[in-house]
Amino acid sequence: KTTILRIVAGLEETKKETISIAEEVKTLSLYLDIEKARFEEDFNYHILVDDEIDAENIKIPTMLLQPYVENAVKHGLLHKKGEKRLTIDFERIFDSLIITIDDNGIGRQKSAELKAIKNKDNLSFATEAMQNRIELLNQYKQQNIAINFEDKFNKNEQSLGTKVIIESPITY
Repeated sequence: KTTILRIVAGLEETKKETISIAEEVKTLSLYLDIEKARFEEDFNYHILVDDEIDAENIKIPTMLLQPYVENAVKHGLLHKKGEKRLTIDFERIFDSLIITIDDNGIGRQKSAELKAIKNKDNLSFATEAMQNRIELLNQYKQQNIAINFEDKFNKNEQSLGTKVIIESPITY
Protein backbone atom coordinates (compact mmCIF):
# COMPACT_ATOMS: atom_id res chain seq x y z
CA LYS A 1 0.00 0.00 0.00
CA THR A 2 2.85 2.39 0.85
CA THR A 3 4.53 1.71 -2.51
CA ILE A 4 1.32 2.51 -4.38
CA LEU A 5 0.97 5.79 -2.48
CA ARG A 6 4.57 6.68 -3.34
CA ILE A 7 4.00 5.92 -7.02
CA VAL A 8 0.86 8.09 -7.03
CA ALA A 9 2.84 10.87 -5.33
CA GLY A 10 5.53 10.46 -8.00
CA LEU A 11 2.93 10.76 -10.73
CA GLU A 12 1.69 13.98 -9.14
CA GLU A 13 5.19 15.37 -9.62
CA THR A 14 4.83 15.02 -13.40
CA LYS A 15 2.29 17.86 -13.39
CA LYS A 16 5.02 20.30 -12.37
CA GLU A 17 7.44 21.88 -14.85
CA THR A 18 10.45 21.28 -12.62
CA ILE A 19 11.38 18.95 -9.79
CA SER A 20 14.12 19.09 -7.17
CA ILE A 21 16.98 16.68 -7.49
CA ALA A 22 15.98 15.20 -4.12
CA GLU A 23 12.46 14.42 -5.41
CA GLU A 24 13.83 13.06 -8.69
CA VAL A 25 16.14 10.74 -6.75
CA LYS A 26 13.16 9.46 -4.72
CA THR A 27 11.08 8.88 -7.86
CA LEU A 28 13.92 7.12 -9.69
CA SER A 29 14.62 4.98 -6.62
CA LEU A 30 11.00 3.83 -6.51
CA TYR A 31 11.06 2.92 -10.20
CA LEU A 32 14.40 1.13 -9.91
CA ASP A 33 13.30 -0.79 -6.80
CA ILE A 34 10.37 -2.15 -8.81
CA GLU A 35 12.70 -3.12 -11.66
CA LYS A 36 15.16 -4.65 -9.19
CA ALA A 37 12.39 -6.94 -7.87
CA ARG A 38 11.70 -8.04 -11.45
CA PHE A 39 15.35 -8.79 -12.23
CA GLU A 40 15.89 -10.64 -8.94
CA GLU A 41 19.46 -10.90 -7.66
CA ASP A 42 21.56 -9.76 -10.61
CA PHE A 43 20.51 -6.09 -10.87
CA ASN A 44 22.10 -3.34 -8.80
CA TYR A 45 21.80 0.39 -9.05
CA HIS A 46 23.41 3.37 -7.38
CA ILE A 47 22.30 6.98 -7.35
CA LEU A 48 25.08 9.33 -6.34
CA VAL A 49 24.63 13.03 -5.59
CA ASP A 50 27.76 15.18 -5.28
CA ASP A 51 28.15 17.00 -1.95
CA GLU A 52 28.42 20.27 -3.93
CA ILE A 53 24.77 19.95 -4.97
CA ASP A 54 21.89 21.48 -3.04
CA ALA A 55 19.54 18.60 -3.88
CA GLU A 56 16.52 20.16 -2.13
CA ASN A 57 16.67 23.41 -4.10
CA ILE A 58 18.32 22.75 -7.47
CA LYS A 59 15.63 21.97 -10.06
CA ILE A 60 15.58 20.03 -13.29
CA PRO A 61 12.77 19.62 -15.83
CA THR A 62 10.23 17.01 -14.76
CA MET A 63 10.58 13.62 -16.47
CA LEU A 64 13.96 14.56 -17.92
CA LEU A 65 15.78 11.47 -16.67
CA GLN A 66 13.05 8.81 -16.53
CA PRO A 67 13.01 7.95 -20.27
CA TYR A 68 16.80 7.51 -20.36
CA VAL A 69 16.82 5.42 -17.18
CA GLU A 70 13.96 3.31 -18.52
CA ASN A 71 15.81 2.82 -21.84
CA ALA A 72 18.90 1.67 -19.95
CA VAL A 73 16.87 -0.88 -17.99
CA LYS A 74 14.52 -2.16 -20.70
CA HIS A 75 16.79 -2.04 -23.72
CA GLY A 76 20.29 -2.34 -22.27
CA LEU A 77 20.08 -4.43 -19.13
CA LEU A 78 17.04 -6.63 -19.71
CA HIS A 79 18.80 -8.68 -22.41
CA LYS A 80 22.19 -8.82 -20.68
CA LYS A 81 23.37 -12.06 -19.12
CA GLY A 82 25.05 -11.87 -15.73
CA GLU A 83 25.39 -8.90 -13.41
CA LYS A 84 23.47 -5.81 -14.44
CA ARG A 85 24.59 -2.41 -13.13
CA LEU A 86 23.15 1.06 -13.44
CA THR A 87 24.65 4.20 -11.93
CA ILE A 88 23.05 7.64 -11.95
CA ASP A 89 25.49 10.35 -10.94
CA PHE A 90 24.64 14.00 -10.23
CA GLU A 91 27.71 16.23 -10.31
CA ARG A 92 28.21 19.98 -10.16
CA ILE A 93 30.90 21.53 -12.32
CA PHE A 94 30.97 25.31 -11.88
CA ASP A 95 27.47 26.50 -12.87
CA SER A 96 26.53 23.28 -14.65
CA LEU A 97 24.77 20.16 -13.50
CA ILE A 98 26.14 17.00 -15.09
CA ILE A 99 23.92 13.93 -14.82
CA THR A 100 25.39 10.65 -16.00
CA ILE A 101 23.29 7.52 -16.54
CA ASP A 102 25.75 4.67 -16.95
CA ASP A 103 24.81 1.03 -17.59
CA ASN A 104 26.74 -2.13 -18.37
CA GLY A 105 24.06 -3.42 -20.75
CA ILE A 106 24.19 -4.83 -24.26
CA GLY A 107 24.69 -1.41 -25.88
CA ARG A 108 22.66 0.64 -28.30
CA GLN A 109 23.71 -1.24 -31.45
CA LYS A 110 22.76 -4.69 -30.16
CA SER A 111 19.56 -3.28 -28.66
CA ALA A 112 18.61 -1.76 -32.03
CA GLU A 113 19.28 -5.11 -33.75
CA LEU A 114 17.01 -6.95 -31.29
CA LYS A 115 14.35 -4.29 -31.65
CA ALA A 116 14.44 -4.55 -35.44
CA ILE A 117 13.89 -8.31 -35.23
CA LYS A 118 10.96 -7.99 -32.80
CA ASN A 119 9.22 -4.92 -34.20
CA LYS A 120 9.84 -4.75 -37.92
CA ASP A 121 6.87 -2.46 -38.51
CA ASN A 122 6.96 -0.56 -35.20
CA LEU A 123 9.23 2.47 -35.25
CA SER A 124 10.08 3.84 -31.82
CA PHE A 125 10.10 7.58 -31.48
CA ALA A 126 10.95 7.92 -27.77
CA THR A 127 14.51 9.13 -28.33
CA GLU A 128 13.40 11.56 -31.03
CA ALA A 129 10.54 12.80 -28.83
CA MET A 130 12.97 13.43 -25.97
CA GLN A 131 15.34 15.28 -28.28
CA ASN A 132 12.43 17.44 -29.48
CA ARG A 133 11.46 18.14 -25.86
CA ILE A 134 15.03 19.22 -25.04
CA GLU A 135 15.04 21.52 -28.07
CA LEU A 136 11.74 23.07 -26.94
CA LEU A 137 13.03 23.57 -23.41
CA ASN A 138 16.17 25.19 -24.77
CA GLN A 139 14.20 27.43 -27.11
CA TYR A 140 11.28 28.52 -24.94
CA LYS A 141 12.73 28.29 -21.45
CA GLN A 142 16.08 29.82 -22.39
CA GLN A 143 17.86 26.72 -21.11
CA ASN A 144 20.92 25.13 -22.58
CA ILE A 145 20.49 21.41 -21.95
CA ALA A 146 22.77 19.07 -23.88
CA ILE A 147 22.43 15.28 -24.16
CA ASN A 148 25.32 13.10 -25.29
CA PHE A 149 25.47 9.34 -25.74
CA GLU A 150 28.64 7.36 -25.28
CA ASP A 151 28.83 3.75 -26.42
CA LYS A 152 31.36 1.88 -24.29
CA PHE A 153 33.49 -0.91 -25.80
CA ASN A 154 36.37 -3.08 -24.67
CA LYS A 155 39.53 -3.55 -26.75
CA ASN A 156 37.82 -6.37 -28.67
CA GLU A 157 34.99 -4.01 -29.69
CA GLN A 158 32.49 -5.81 -27.46
CA SER A 159 29.91 -3.56 -25.86
CA LEU A 160 30.37 -2.60 -22.23
CA GLY A 161 27.14 -0.62 -22.12
CA THR A 162 25.99 2.92 -22.66
CA LYS A 163 26.54 6.21 -20.92
CA VAL A 164 24.07 9.10 -21.28
CA ILE A 165 25.48 12.45 -20.20
CA ILE A 166 23.04 15.30 -19.59
CA GLU A 167 24.45 18.77 -19.02
CA SER A 168 22.18 21.52 -17.77
CA PRO A 169 22.65 24.95 -16.23
CA ILE A 170 21.97 24.94 -12.50
CA THR A 171 18.56 26.44 -11.78
CA TYR A 172 16.74 27.02 -8.49
